[in-house]
Amino acid sequence: MSRDYRFADSFGYAVPDSPKMLRETLCVAQARIGNGPPDPRNREHIERLERLIAECDRKRPLHHGKHDSLHTDECGCPGRSPR
Repeated sequence: MSRDYRFADSFGYAVPDSPKMLRETLCVAQARIGNGPPDPRNREHIERLERLIAECDRKRPLHHGKHDSLHTDECGCPGRSPR
């Protein structure tokens, strides 16, 4: 499936939360939608949340559920400054 990133540079979101905290919240939201009452738009919302979770993982990579020493300039770890 090809991704359309035409708008990626148009939207910059500055949030005070680290990729770790955002990922946790997005995963909770995704699970609640998936386990909630049926709605025709659930799949659309779940897929959008999955893309956001993938972006958090790009900024703060995980290996077997652990971040360990997989630091990036955007991971949000102490001593790491954003680009």
